[in-house]
This record gives sequence, C-alpha cells and structure tokens, in this order.
Amino acid sequence: MKYASLYLEQGFDVVSVSCTPWQLMWPTKGSQLVAEDLIKFMTHNGKEHPLNKELYQPTLDRVVAQVWDSAADISELSIGVPAAVFPKNKIMQKTLRAYMEYHLKTFHEAATVHYIRSSQLFHTNLCRAPALFLLSRSDPRRRRAQQPRRVRHLASDGNRGEPIGYYL
Repeated sequence: MKYASLYLEQGFDVVSVSCTPWQLMWPTKGSQLVAEDLIKFMTHNGKEHPLNKELYQPTLDRVVAQVWDSAADISELSIGVPAAVFPKNKIMQKTLRAYMEYHLKTFHEAATVHYIRSSQLFHTNLCRAPALFLLSRSDPRRRRAQQPRRVRHLASDGNRGEPIGYYL
C-alpha cells in the first residue's frame, strides 16, 4: 500500500487485496472467497448490480487503471509464498517450498486446477483498463522472465492503452 496515498491524492479509489497462505493453498475455501468479496464490494460501491456473470463487465469497466506490484503466476507460487512468509529464514523457505510443490501435486483437483484456471483468467485479461507492472530485478518472490509474458499478452489483447512494465 505504499503507493496508495499517491493514487488517492490524484482522486482515484484504491483497493488492495491480500490473503493468508492458508487461503492461497485452499482456493475454494480461501482465495476464491476473497475474490468474490472483492467483486461484491466493487459491485455494491457504485452502480448497483446483482452479482452474476452477465453483469461483471460493467463493474470491471469502472476500473480506470491497474497497477500490478510484483505479481506472480502459478509457475512462481512455490517461489513467492515461502519468500513472503519467511523473508529471512532460508530453512523455512526451503521447507515451505517443498511442501507447496507436494501440495500442488497431491491436491491437484482440490487446489492446482483452480490455480491453473486463475492463471488462464489472469492472462485473458477481463479488465481492459491500462495496466502498469512494477517489477524488481532483485525480487526473491518471482522469476523475472515470467512477468514480461503477461505484459506482452496484454499488449496483444486489445487492452485500452499500452501496458507498461518497469523494472526497479
């Protein structure tokens, strides 16, 4: 949220979303509910629309810009989560990374298929607002090579405005 005040000063609304590691590991009981709450919040704070698929787009069309700060995809899940949860403990990072790789294989139907679908939707880009990607060459939570793929996909997908990726 370190950039939130900058956007608020410019008159934009800011929404920051996070979830716990448990919510991330069990999408149907965690991160999908967080996403549903976000859509409900956005839907009911502005134009009144019941929550259903036909009416998602008007809510997404109200978004004027997207800022992605070190966003990670499914291929980086077992890298990013351990580094975020245990930023200074390499042993715990290694342990959690091993567990997450086990979790992705063992709970494929209960979890991994949801990550794969989320990744597909992320790359489909249902929100057509211009996007800014903030990236760090030294970010331990993601592979640097993965982010430009998302930026390139947005650029070729009829996005309003060109997406911009910045390495800090």
